[in-house]
Amino acid sequence: ATSVCALPRPHLSGAADSHKLVPLLLGWADLTEPLARGAVLHALRHCVEQLRAPEVQWHASLLLGRLHDLVVFRDVPVLSELLPLLFSAWRVALPGLAAEERRCETGRLVDLLQRELLGVSDKVEARRLYAAHLPPFLPQLGLSLCASLPRLVEGACALLDEEVGAAASTPLRHPEAAPATVRRAFLAELPPVRGALALLAELLRSTWPRAHAHAPKALAHVLLMYVRIEAAYQKLPAQAGTAAEAGGGGPRGGESEGLLQREAEGFIALVSRFEHGVEICRGVVDLLLARAPSERRDPQLVRLARLVSDVRPGESGPGQSRPAEG
Repeated sequence: ATSVCALPRPHLSGAADSHKLVPLLLGWADLTEPLARGAVLHALRHCVEQLRAPEVQWHASLLLGRLHDLVVFRDVPVLSELLPLLFSAWRVALPGLAAEERRCETGRLVDLLQRELLGVSDKVEARRLYAAHLPPFLPQLGLSLCASLPRLVEGACALLDEEVGAAASTPLRHPEAAPATVRRAFLAELPPVRGALALLAELLRSTWPRAHAHAPKALAHVLLMYVRIEAAYQKLPAQAGTAAEAGGGGPRGGESEGLLQREAEGFIALVSRFEHGVEICRGVVDLLLARAPSERRDPQLVRLARLVSDVRPGESGPGQSRPAEG
């Protein structure tokens, strides 16, 4: 595997038996040791990206089918190599298939993604790898995502909820730790929350206007994320730092800006750009305030409610003037 990765283009394609590399490495992917399998997948990704496209496309069905089978392995050394390889192979190999085969392979990939998003939500390393690798790939699938959109949104919301729960429970996992240690542990849990939020936002952006029906559910999860993180932050031990340390900014208008307020506001702005998005935002915030009257006194949630009440329909945003493209 190391020798294969040491050969860049054009030397790799210039070898007489270069067409045998992909099936050979796929056979080695059956190695049971995670580090060995990860190394083979790394070499296979190198081949997919460095070999001439026709040589990869010749093995398209074999390559994509085998990679789909390997997704069940959620060890970090395997999954960290498998996800970028799967997405690279899909981009390179798919044009070599007939139209009906392309539709079938795309449908299989979407089904795989919606199943795995739900399946990895309780597995910390695996869900964070999906949140890191999946958002840049979603726009390429476009409307193909819509057939499984309800479960994709459900899976993305589950990932976000799990990350929020992990961050909110930080003090419980460090009951005897010093305040500074608890603070560092809490702030370390916020980047994965932002990653899960980015995945949910890109999913809506890539499938609009079909995602219109799912926007209220997604927005409710995002606003509850914000409220739960703020509540957890307020319960940290004394001298637990400031919001500015978490990347949330410093004082603004005499009030402390929330840890994830910029992200929550960005998601509101995203939804409000779409057709009927303003009405969706206002309806969700009103519903949250009505269901939790005590939160009405929370300055952070009240600020978000004020932001939503002041928002105006923007110019044509993604999906407002045309459907998502596959």
